[in-house]
Amino acid sequence: MSDAAVEFLLENLKQLLLYNANLIFDVKGQVEFLYNDLSLFKAFLKDSTEKRNKNETLKELVKQIRDVVYEAEDTVDTFVAQAAVHKSRSSIERAFHIFDYPAKLRSVGKRIEGIRTKVKDIYDNKKFGFEAIQDGEGSTNTTKEKKAPIVEEDNVVGFEDEAEKVTNLLTGGSDELEVISIVGMPGLGKTTLAKMIYRDPKIEYEFYTRAWIYVSQEYNRKEVFLNILSHFAKPSDEMYKMTDDNIAKELRAFLEKGKYLIVMDDVWTEEAWNDLKIAFPKNKKRSRILLTSRIKKVAKHANPNTEPHNLRFLTPDESWTLLLRKALGTEECPKELIQYGRHIAKECDGLPLALVVIGGILLEKGTESYWWEKNQAAEENFFQEIKRFDQVTYSSSNPALEMYRRLCIHSRVLNYISSKPFGPRVRTFLCFSSEETILQAEHISSIPGAFRLLRVLDAKPISFTRFPTDLAQLVHLRYLVLSSNVKILPAAISSLWNMQTLIVETSSRTLEIKGDIWKMIQLRHLKTNASTSLPGPLAKSRKNKDDSLINANLRTVSTIAPECCREDVFARAPNLKKLGIRGRLAKLLDTKGASSLFDSLGKLDYLENLKLLNDVFPLPPSEGKLPTLPQRYKFPPKLKKLTLAGTLLDWKHMTTLGMLESLEILKLKDSAFKGEWWQPEDGGFRALKVLHIGRNRFSFLACLNSSLPET
Repeated sequence: MSDAAVEFLLENLKQLLLYNANLIFDVKGQVEFLYNDLSLFKAFLKDSTEKRNKNETLKELVKQIRDVVYEAEDTVDTFVAQAAVHKSRSSIERAFHIFDYPAKLRSVGKRIEGIRTKVKDIYDNKKFGFEAIQDGEGSTNTTKEKKAPIVEEDNVVGFEDEAEKVTNLLTGGSDELEVISIVGMPGLGKTTLAKMIYRDPKIEYEFYTRAWIYVSQEYNRKEVFLNILSHFAKPSDEMYKMTDDNIAKELRAFLEKGKYLIVMDDVWTEEAWNDLKIAFPKNKKRSRILLTSRIKKVAKHANPNTEPHNLRFLTPDESWTLLLRKALGTEECPKELIQYGRHIAKECDGLPLALVVIGGILLEKGTESYWWEKNQAAEENFFQEIKRFDQVTYSSSNPALEMYRRLCIHSRVLNYISSKPFGPRVRTFLCFSSEETILQAEHISSIPGAFRLLRVLDAKPISFTRFPTDLAQLVHLRYLVLSSNVKILPAAISSLWNMQTLIVETSSRTLEIKGDIWKMIQLRHLKTNASTSLPGPLAKSRKNKDDSLINANLRTVSTIAPECCREDVFARAPNLKKLGIRGRLAKLLDTKGASSLFDSLGKLDYLENLKLLNDVFPLPPSEGKLPTLPQRYKFPPKLKKLTLAGTLLDWKHMTTLGMLESLEILKLKDSAFKGEWWQPEDGGFRALKVLHIGRNRFSFLACLNSSLPET
C-alpha cells in the first residue's frame, strides 16, 4: 500500500508542477525538491518488496515511509486548495487577507522543509542502519538462507483450471493466427493468469518465439513495437530513429518466419488493437495472440469468432486459502483466528487483488487476534465504512476519524451530516444508502465544508435542494455524482479544473450549464439526465485565448439539447465516442440553407454510441412525430450503437438504419416507431448483433432471406 501511495503522490505532484504551477508559485521550488526526495522511495520500496515480509526493521521503515508520504500529500493538497480560494478572491477580499495568506505561505514552507528532513532521516536510516537492511541483517529470522516469496504471481489459488482452459485454446485450433482473450473486472487476476500461462513449460515448448507487452490505457505505439522486438534482439540505434510504421514492418518480417505467441496485457480500446495488429502477420503457422482486457467488446472486436474467456471470482474456500497463504505463508492458522479470517475472506467477495492486499497487511501485523478482528483498511487509515451511524462512535470529537482518507456511509445519512463531521484528510466520500436523503438549506455546505480535500464524491442518494456553492472550492475533485432539483449549474463549476467525470441527476427536465466546461480540460465524461444546454463559443468580438480551447479528452456527453448540436460546439470535442440528445428532435432536421444541425453529427469521426430521445413536453408525445430520418451518409461514420425513443417514425424508415454499415446494436425504446407493418428488406443490418424493441405497435413480417438477429 505504501508503494501505491508513493506512486500516486509523485504523479499528482508531477501534474501539479506541469499544469498548475501558478497555484504553487510561491512554494514551487520546495515542491520540486520534495518530488525529487520522494522519488528515492520509489526505487527503495520496489527493491525491498520481498525482504520486508520477514524483516521487522523493514516493516517499520515502510510504515514510516507511508506516514511521511501521506503527510506530504496532505500538506500540498491543503495548500493548493487554499491557493485556489485566494486566487478566486476579488481585489478587496485579497486586501482583507493581506496578512493571513503570507502566514500560510510561510507555514507550508516550514512544513515541507520538515517533511524533507523526515525523508532524509528515513532514507539515511540513522536509527536502524540502511546498509544492514540492504544486506538482510536486523531480521527476526536468524537463518541466512534466502527465502522465496510466499506467493508467486504464477501460483495463485483457483487459477489452475482457468490456466488449463486458456492453454488448450492457445495450443489447439486452426493453423490461422488466432486471438484468445481473457476478460474480467479489475483485480480478478487477468494479468496473473496470463503470466501463469506464459511461463508454463508446455507453452514455452510450443512457442519458442514469444513476447509479453503491457499496453494499458495510455500507450505509445512505437514503444510497444520496440518492446516486442527487444524480446528477440537488442534494437539498433537506427531503429529508435525509425517511424512506428517502419518498426512495425521490421517486427512483422521477423515474426513472419515462424510460430509466435504475443501476450498483449491490459488492452483498453478497440482502437488500440487496430493500431497494433499491423505488426502481427497471419503466417498460417498456428501463431497466437493472448489478449487481456477489462472490456469484453474489445476482446470481441479482436476476434469476433471466438468467445473470450471470462475470468471467474474465487470460491469461498479458494478465497480463504489465498488469504492464508498471503497472511501466514506456510504456517498453520491458529484456531482463534479462523473465525475472523473466514469473515475477512468472505468480505473480499472472491476478488484476488483484495485478498492479496489485505493478506499483506495482516502479514505485517502478525498473528495477534486483535489485528485480525479490527478493520481491510481502517487500521491503515485507508478506508472506513459506516454501516449504521451512531453519535457516540462517529462523533466529530473522535480523533481517529480525522485520520481516515476514504469514507463510505450506508444509512442514517442525515444524522451523520447533522453531527457536523470533520475529515481533513478524506479524499473519497461515498454514500450507498438505499433511501433518498433531502438536504435542507442549513446542511447544504456540510459535505464540502467537512472534506476540503475530496477527490471523489458519490452522493447520489443525497438530494441537494440547491447547488452547494462551496463545492466549487473542492479543486481536487475528479469524480462527482450529484443529485438535485436545480435547473442551472453555476459558472463556478468550471473552477473544478481537476474534474474528469461529472454526473448530475436532477428532477428538472432541463439543465443549463453556466460554467465554461471547455476550461475543464481534464473532463472525460459529462452525464446528465435532463436536456442540458452547453455554453457555445463566444462571439468574435468577445473571444479570448481560452475560447479556442479544444478538449481532446472528452469522450461522453449526455444528454444535451438539440439546439446545442452545432458544428462549432462539437469542434471543441473532436474525440466524442458517446452522445445523448434529448428534446424536440425535429430541430435537428430543420434545414437552414442546405444544411441542418444533424449534419454536424456526421462530422464526429469517432462517435460510436448515439441516443436520440424525443421530448416535446409540455405538448403531448403525439406532437413530436419525426417526419423522416436523414440519409445514411449523414450519420456518424463509425456508429455502432443507436437508441431511439419517442420519435414515432414510420416503419419504412428502418430501411435507412439498415444501411448503416457499422451498426451493431439498435434499441427502439417506447414509441420509437409507429405503424401496422414492418417488413425488413433483404441485405440490411449486415453488422447488427442486438435488436431491442420496446413498446412499439406493429406487426412483424420477416423475409426468409433477411439476416436480422433474434430480438
